Amino acid sequence: MALEPGILAGFLVIFLAVLLGPFKIHVIEENLEPFLLVCGIAAMTLSGFVELPGEETGWRMEIIEESLTSPLHVGDIFGIPIGIFQIVLVVGLIIYK
Repeated sequence: MALEPGILAGFLVIFLAVLLGPFKIHVIEENLEPFLLVCGIAAMTLSGFVELPGEETGWRMEIIEESLTSPLHVGDIFGIPIGIFQIVLVVGLIIYK
């Protein structure tokens, strides 16, 4: 099943930005984590326009819950599961200048 040209072009732009942006633009290299977060949000939003029979696409509560709870479970703090996403976010905020 082929994607619509506009959606395909959007995904291609995001792909090329992630692939080439950090090498070509110094500001992106210095702020890689926020850049990749924005690209991921853009890709997730764009995927909401894709229609696949029998599949839900785009933003859903299950996707948000999974992204916050399942990536590389490191441990629990007060019963809250901590993954690599939370660790990178907290450390990034601590060392941000």
